[in-house]
Amino acid sequence: QMLCLVHSSLLSYREFSSDAVQARVGIGGRIYVLTQEPIVLLSNRPPSSTEFVNRAYAPEALMEFSFPTGTVVRVHGWYEFQFDKISLLRGVPNILLSAMLSL
Repeated sequence: QMLCLVHSSLLSYREFSSDAVQARVGIGGRIYVLTQEPIVLLSNRPPSSTEFVNRAYAPEALMEFSFPTGTVVRVHGWYEFQFDKISLLRGVPNILLSAMLSL
């Protein structure tokens, strides 16, 4: 099978700060395109025209908080709308929480 994957992500940031914490907030979007098509190698069968295409479009947001102690907490999330060639397949929420501690 032949596989093609395209991924793109774009975020726009805005920063806020005070004596206690510095914060960054970002919004943007993601685009994924996955294409699969069968190929025939060393066979007498004609190639099939069956192709699978999966596309996903996702608005995303990021919040990052930096503390004077060096600790950074980040929440990054997006809601993925997954489509095939014809229709919406499903919506998938994604959220990542990470923390970096200064030791």
